[in-house]
Amino acid sequence: MIKNLIFDFGKVLVDYSFDRVIDGFFVDVEEREQFKNAICGPEFIDKCDKEDIPFEQIVKEAQITYPQWKRPLQLFYDHYLDFVIGEVHGMRDLLQRLRAEGFRLYGLTNWCSVVHRVIEKFDILQLLDDRIISSEEHLIKPDVAIYQRLCEKFQLVPEECLFTDDKLVNVEGAQKAGLQAILFHDAEQYERELRLFLQTQSLNVHNKEEFPPAHTAEHLLNQTMVRMFGCERSNNAHIERKKSKINYKLASQPTEDQVEEIEQIMNDLINEGLPVTYEFVTRESIPAGVKLDRLPQNASEQLRIVRIGDYDVCPCVGKHVASTSEIGRFEITSTSYKEGDFRIVYRVFP
Repeated sequence: MIKNLIFDFGKVLVDYSFDRVIDGFFVDVEEREQFKNAICGPEFIDKCDKEDIPFEQIVKEAQITYPQWKRPLQLFYDHYLDFVIGEVHGMRDLLQRLRAEGFRLYGLTNWCSVVHRVIEKFDILQLLDDRIISSEEHLIKPDVAIYQRLCEKFQLVPEECLFTDDKLVNVEGAQKAGLQAILFHDAEQYERELRLFLQTQSLNVHNKEEFPPAHTAEHLLNQTMVRMFGCERSNNAHIERKKSKINYKLASQPTEDQVEEIEQIMNDLINEGLPVTYEFVTRESIPAGVKLDRLPQNASEQLRIVRIGDYDVCPCVGKHVASTSEIGRFEITSTSYKEGDFRIVYRVFP
């Protein structure tokens, strides 16, 4: 059960724009764009956000590296607070309502030490119960260690946390750390997906405790069998840590070469590192091609859809890895065929 809601700062709780401030530093457009590419690019910003050395020193070192930009870099430092342009619309009201509903609210941001001035200026950030700031931990998202630090510091259970960020890579980082996560677009979309998630969690009672690597492999295997043999997804599977068994209805027994091909396709998909992502939808907005005939009778009107890259999509409430690369090696240990039932026994080695 989700008890803790965790929010990125920039583009989630407060909005910011480098352009509106930096555009005033230059007359020459080409030089301005060169400055933005070097100073506002991910490498330099990550360095500022991690702050292994003080932010002021980082800027001074950049002035030595780029002597032609000594003045613009000083302005960059002096006006860093001005990059923040206001609250994200609708989020103040939403935080207040979520707090009233009993959720604990936390922040997890990549930001240099200037963030404390941002917190003082924009009191929406003071609605949070507490926060982790990258420049204080010397860790940055999407490093799994910063999510783990959040849970350790505030004694949070990862499975009871739902994180949101406007960057997919940070959402995937949270999922790798065992947190649930939603990609943020705007307040309305976030609340809609949050409510659907909470309803799905409470209404879709799920008693199985799958081993996530093996369970995600089941999804890949289902889609592989559908594509190779034109069969239906399996409705008879036992997914466990030590070994998993899964049955398919086939008109004839696959050859040894076909079994080897299944295993090769699976390992190729695993090695691709396909992202495993979720979305929450109503039955009326199910993506095309997704079948609901094998859902339990008591499944709710709100459903969680699991996507594995562009390869597979299906409704599921089970636990998954964040990327197929976390499944490890896939090995078919045995197969059997009897009266139209083709059974695959497999193991994964994360």
